[in-house]
Amino acid sequence: MGRHDTVAWQRIIALCTIYGVDINDIKKKSKKILSLYSDLVVLKRAKEDEFAFLYPCPPLDYMKALDILDKLDPNQGKHDLSIIIYNHIKVEWFTELVEDTIAKLREFPDGDLYSGVINQYYLTSFVQDDETIAHELRVEYSRLYDRKREAMIMFGLCLWHYVIPRKRDEMIKLSDLPFATID
Repeated sequence: MGRHDTVAWQRIIALCTIYGVDINDIKKKSKKILSLYSDLVVLKRAKEDEFAFLYPCPPLDYMKALDILDKLDPNQGKHDLSIIIYNHIKVEWFTELVEDTIAKLREFPDGDLYSGVINQYYLTSFVQDDETIAHELRVEYSRLYDRKREAMIMFGLCLWHYVIPRKRDEMIKLSDLPFATID
């Protein structure tokens, strides 16, 4: 089997075909979301006690936030995107979205490996070299980038085709309740 003839890669191609997703676009979008998460949440947590007063929570419209994430342009600049996300999404809710996505990702075959890859690269403030990450994940160093690519794509599929639609449905159901408030 070649690098791109693995069962995991064939499964990813099938899912992307089913959802009508361009593999490169979803990978770029996932990388942007995870990079922003790393910058806005992981690094902020490391300095939270010292600088908490500098980051007031913005008002939140969940449906607008979901729309922003749903319509994310993979070619949009990271700086512009970080401003948009910071102005419309609370850190707690952004964290919940990423955690829900990771939980869904773990349900798939190789999901624990994919969540480990994402955790090592984006969800921790500890920087490690690729060799150490490969050793910790018990992946051949030569396959680490293939697994990272697969993890990014699967993260995107879970976020945009499971978590965001589920959150949108929850918000719609809550808005249909009398006297409902969405916090």
